[in-house]
Amino acid sequence: MINILITTALLYVVLIAGYRTLFLAGAPFSLHTKHGRGFFHFEDATHGISPTCKQYVRIAALALCLRFGIYLFSAFAICFFSESGTSFRFDTFLDHWYQWDASNYIRIATGGYRYHLENGEPTTLVFFPLYSILIRGCFVIIRDYRISAMIVSTLCYIGGVCYLFGFVSEEYGTSVGAKTVLYLSIFPFSFFFGGMMPESCFLLTSCAFFYYMRRHRWGMVALFGYLSALSRIQGILLLIPAGIEWLLHYQPIGMLVKRKYKEFTRSLLVLLPICSGLLGLITYLMINNQVAGNPFKFLELQESVWHHHYEYVGKAITTIFHYAFGGRYDAKMVAVLWIPQAAIATLALALLVYAANKHKPQEIFYLAAYTIVSFSASFILSGGRYMSVAIPMFLILAKWFDSKPRLHLAWVILSSMLLALYTAGYVLGYQIM
Repeated sequence: MINILITTALLYVVLIAGYRTLFLAGAPFSLHTKHGRGFFHFEDATHGISPTCKQYVRIAALALCLRFGIYLFSAFAICFFSESGTSFRFDTFLDHWYQWDASNYIRIATGGYRYHLENGEPTTLVFFPLYSILIRGCFVIIRDYRISAMIVSTLCYIGGVCYLFGFVSEEYGTSVGAKTVLYLSIFPFSFFFGGMMPESCFLLTSCAFFYYMRRHRWGMVALFGYLSALSRIQGILLLIPAGIEWLLHYQPIGMLVKRKYKEFTRSLLVLLPICSGLLGLITYLMINNQVAGNPFKFLELQESVWHHHYEYVGKAITTIFHYAFGGRYDAKMVAVLWIPQAAIATLALALLVYAANKHKPQEIFYLAAYTIVSFSASFILSGGRYMSVAIPMFLILAKWFDSKPRLHLAWVILSSMLLALYTAGYVLGYQIM
């Protein structure tokens, strides 16, 4: 039943957003109601403004304060609830943030993909390289890999939310821009933005991509598209909003209908920087080939070492619901792992259905593809972490709550409480990854 509902929701979203894309790109058709109003109504964004330098500085300062606030809260959680029985030192603080996949990124930063082998296999090949490269660069100055990782994460997070605030404000206004940054920053799994994980690195590259895509600065789009694809597998999905932006801005369908073949040919050149994510993926495949002699070694390792294989998103989310409510796991694991993932998947799909005809197709298709990829593993453990960078999800929420102050306050309180809960759980070693 859950599988059918998910499939139906995704088909609805694709049909509605797909129609809008084709119509806005100049396809010669339209649908109207008996009252003459377009059947597919779209709330266009016409009131956005560019933020001032002072507003950017304020966002950056608030982001830095929030990161230090989370670090301070985690230190108190370690002091009060840790069962280690040792005195609290800065090394203790770093040890508690050095959880789960953090060790793998630092291993790559220390000596590359062959630095750590398990049964002769370079198991860290499943992790993308950009974050570890940045850690290695910071280590040249800091001389401590764990501190370097947290500095890189914090700086990338600050840069990412500034880009996020910029492009959302230009589209929907600074009120929606500020709320988008807030909702992303207090998402229950947003503590990863300051941890030894690549989420903030992907946040920076993807938000910068959207920022420059909106301004049609294709050289910068090419740069950040390439870097995004070296940050996480989801980086390749930025091809989707960029391709739609090309369709809507250059109107190639209209050019062909009007037989403007020269203009159409010139517009095709823009596809080169848009496709830079493919170059990033090719770079990653070349690294796999150089290290293991197989460009797709990471897929083999995903299944043999990490016990993941890709399957249909409806089946994967159905499995998550079964784990959450089927009584298979103990209550602690259900609370920290399966219920959050079931709730986040439900939220993302509900927002897609709600916003399919209210937001730009670039945002809708990107969120749909991002959700599908993030929840398409056979035994997904990191859905919350992956979805912490599902940018349109927070944008849709911000746009919806912008005129609903009570709902906004309720969401902020609920999300902040869950953020505190899961931050404490993470640094205390619960299976939050």
